[in-house]
Amino acid sequence: MNESKIAVRYAKALFLLAQEKNILENVRTDMESVNKAIKEFDQFGLYLKSPVVKSKQKFNLVDQVFRGKINDTTLNFMGLLIQNKREVYLEAISRRFIDVYRNFKGIKSATITTASHLDDKIKEKLSTLLSTTYKSVIELQVQEDPSIIGGFVLKIGDQQYDASVVAGLKRMKTALISGTM
Repeated sequence: MNESKIAVRYAKALFLLAQEKNILENVRTDMESVNKAIKEFDQFGLYLKSPVVKSKQKFNLVDQVFRGKINDTTLNFMGLLIQNKREVYLEAISRRFIDVYRNFKGIKSATITTASHLDDKIKEKLSTLLSTTYKSVIELQVQEDPSIIGGFVLKIGDQQYDASVVAGLKRMKTALISGTM
């Protein structure tokens, strides 16, 4: 079975359990913490993935790192992963859990790339406009990239709207070369 299917199944199972126990917000926060720990501390992720380290040692480490900091349900879930030799998928499972949560709550991510800094008023108006347009909560991330010269590039999910000066110049160049102008 491939990693993606395993991660999705475990993430959905944890999501349903958290929903049933009415601790969905707590478990989401826990999974974000777990994901962050794996990403920020390379040794932690490597230790969990190591085939040489025994399951009991892995659980002891997870218990030491997270006991009292995350919900018992999440900790028990991680213990179950270790027991079933699925701890190597923990990062993917945590990412998938967050995706399932975001879909359930109707949260979409949007990234806007501009050539210069956007002030807070514009960010707020853009976020409100996108929330209204997409009828969902929008988490807006702003990036600056002077190479686009001007305009913006907006990405929401798998959609992208490129209104940058660079893209306009490329379209104009293509039109001139092909003679369709």
